[in-house]
Amino acid sequence: MTAFPPDVPPSFHHTAPPPGPRKPGAVLTAQIMLWIQFGAIVVFLVLSCSFVAVLPSEASDFLASGPSASNESFYVALALLGVFLLMAVLFAVIAAKIGSRRRWARVFALVLLPIFAAVHLLFSLLVAGSQPPGAAFGLLTLFAFALAPVVVAFICLLTAAAKQWCTPSADPDTAALVPQY
Repeated sequence: MTAFPPDVPPSFHHTAPPPGPRKPGAVLTAQIMLWIQFGAIVVFLVLSCSFVAVLPSEASDFLASGPSASNESFYVALALLGVFLLMAVLFAVIAAKIGSRRRWARVFALVLLPIFAAVHLLFSLLVAGSQPPGAAFGLLTLFAFALAPVVVAFICLLTAAAKQWCTPSADPDTAALVPQY
């Protein structure tokens, strides 16, 4: 029992709750990688929109020419930017919920991360395909580094420690502390 000063009323005699189970390193690493990917997507979206805002004449000339085969890549890129925005929101939610031991967040991440990797590769090839070979190689290298957090998070979430972290406990004492939705 902790000794409290005599002038502190009993209603203020609170002790810290017992510490919960320690988060495994694989789960913490996956969480960090998902937050890094969220930040990278936000930076990418801000830079993309800033480019259009800084060079509006090039963007308006590109749009004013009307839909054609040459503008098809623009519409695909625009759709992919919308997908990237959605993915950023999903990464933030998943990163927060995996730390809260939510099983659905781990399963959803294991489904979402390969889909994001495929969309990321499609976008990378779309952008790099319209560049000269030297620039294409540089862009593909940059996109590979940008994809690394997704791969690391996916591998971390496949571990037994991550599965155990997100699985409801059979111990009624710890199960009551962490509800599973």
